[in-house]
Amino acid sequence: MSRLVLNALSLVSTLVLARLLVPADFGIVAIATAALEFVVALTELSLSAALIQRRYLQRSHVDTAWTMAVIRSLVVLAVFTALAVPLSHAYGDDRLIPVFIVTGLTAATIDLLNPRVSLRMKMMDFRPQFTCQIIKRTVTVIVSITLAILFRSYWAMILGSAAGAVMTVIISYILWPYIPRFTLSRARDLLGFSSWLFAEQVMNVLNWRFDQLLSGLVLSKRELGLFSLAINLSVMPSREITAPLVQALFPGFSNVTDSPARLARGYMTAQRAIGMVTIPAGVGFALAAQPFVALALGSKWAVAVPIIQVLACSFAFQTLTIGLRSLAMAMGHTRLLFFREAISFAVRLACVLAGVLLAGLTGLVWARAISAVLGVMIALDMVRRLLGFGIVAQMAAHFRTFVGAITMVAVVMAAMRLLGQGEGTAHYALQLCVTIVAGAVAYIATVGALWIAAGRPGGAERELLNAVSGVLGIFRRRVVKPA
Repeated sequence: MSRLVLNALSLVSTLVLARLLVPADFGIVAIATAALEFVVALTELSLSAALIQRRYLQRSHVDTAWTMAVIRSLVVLAVFTALAVPLSHAYGDDRLIPVFIVTGLTAATIDLLNPRVSLRMKMMDFRPQFTCQIIKRTVTVIVSITLAILFRSYWAMILGSAAGAVMTVIISYILWPYIPRFTLSRARDLLGFSSWLFAEQVMNVLNWRFDQLLSGLVLSKRELGLFSLAINLSVMPSREITAPLVQALFPGFSNVTDSPARLARGYMTAQRAIGMVTIPAGVGFALAAQPFVALALGSKWAVAVPIIQVLACSFAFQTLTIGLRSLAMAMGHTRLLFFREAISFAVRLACVLAGVLLAGLTGLVWARAISAVLGVMIALDMVRRLLGFGIVAQMAAHFRTFVGAITMVAVVMAAMRLLGQGEGTAHYALQLCVTIVAGAVAYIATVGALWIAAGRPGGAERELLNAVSGVLGIFRRRVVKPA
């Protein structure tokens, strides 16, 4: 339920802002966001992960983490402010100067979040984190939409994010009182764990954002805005579905590192369950992209449809190894993560450079998709090194999921041919409904039939069935009242 609320807020914000603003506005924000995430990555210390990973914590560890976070926030603000003018000149748009400065302030603020939120995660209590997320998202949405209605400017998104960050930090200290003390006495302990994570984080952000920084020098603000919005929408089914699971993987894996067999079994079960949900979600969103964009965003975003279709499938495919980071961190192999990201970055850099220079926006989209597939292959090999599962065995574990997704595509395409071509709100709404219903039925029926034919083995399917049964039981007890 918590993720549903966050997903709904994100979707509402994106759709409303897309209606009120133009693609060029999203292009400006995309440049600022990409630059910010790169600067943040250069100063990343992975302090929350270090606190979670340590078995025995003292108050001095928490105070040290907070002190280092304060220092980091000041460094981020200073660096981003210093880069504002040269970066704006590089992109040929002086409007970016104040945008960079305000965005830097936002990042510096969120760094000051109460470290007790991370401590509760160590105890598998994610309520504080969700509370902070919901506050940040709600404030951001309200402020952004209000300013967009009033001024129709990209500043709506910039100031909305700033307001959300400020409110989140304030509330975190009100709800979970913590009086920090300045100290660096445990800095060596925390940095010993996070040094390789720092390097990995830099590579991770480069992998995620550098194409927007690079393409911003070549593409128009409108094209970059189309690409940015397409990414935001395409990643939503995969990211929002996996977010709560991924958050639980690291603490969960950390608790069973003394049992290699349990760790391996837990990883494969979790990865199969994630893929069983994200693959149909991503592919389904790609199938529904055309009527969805027509209904929700309007004609000015129609060019984004093929971009969304390609990216939604590639993001879904990437989730097949999304548990690797948590696995490697739990096992203490953070250096392996760095090498994974470095190799993936080299591959993506070559693909994106060739794609943008040869085919512009279209080349960028396909470069992103191709590099995503190659990145998954690299990650599968890393899992092989850690757990001993071969690449073919890892992919074969998703056999029923792949067959179900292929069946879903075939059924939906056949249904669309029966509906025929058409325009107007009613036709697009019918297309969207048919796509969702036909796709869901085809996928669930196919995967279910294959699972039954295999003898109903334990694993991801059974875990998902138990989870659904539990949710339905709660619904019946709380919502459905006896006659």
